Amino acid sequence: MKTTPQLVKAFIIAPLKIMVIIPGIILWISSNGNIFQKPISGMNIIAWSACIVIGIYIIFRSVSDLTNHGKDGTPVPWDPPENLIVNGIYNTVRNPMVSGISFVLLGEVIFFSSSSLLFLLTFWILGNLIYTPLVEEPELEKRFGDSYLQYKRNVPRWVPVLRTENKINERWVTK
Repeated sequence: MKTTPQLVKAFIIAPLKIMVIIPGIILWISSNGNIFQKPISGMNIIAWSACIVIGIYIIFRSVSDLTNHGKDGTPVPWDPPENLIVNGIYNTVRNPMVSGISFVLLGEVIFFSSSSLLFLLTFWILGNLIYTPLVEEPELEKRFGDSYLQYKRNVPRWVPVLRTENKINERWVTK
């Protein structure tokens, strides 16, 4: 993965804020500074750990694939990659950053047993349910044309699909 100043800035502005800073502020305010109000069970720790590991892995793969194949872009909308990325994790899911962040937020909900964080997760998912099809996808259709439309038909938006064969034909991808 190429680490560039733009990538570091994008990571601090977007995922770090969504996964750490905002949940921390919400927990602090909603619990009057006592974020560990409820005892944490072994099952909570196992479920939390699984969600966090899966989420961080998806985010890392997403950022890595974007920076390695995207020609100087970042995962944030204001500095997108120049190429349509269809390999790596993007071969199984179109929006892995949303999926990864959702897993991390779910892990935080489980770990802290927080209804306030559940509201944040719900707001995050609903926001993306609206933003992605109404704003992001039409923009990608304009930028990449038929290549993106074929990609969209073959790869799900948020829930990864594991497959034994590569359904993405790189011949139709605009470079």
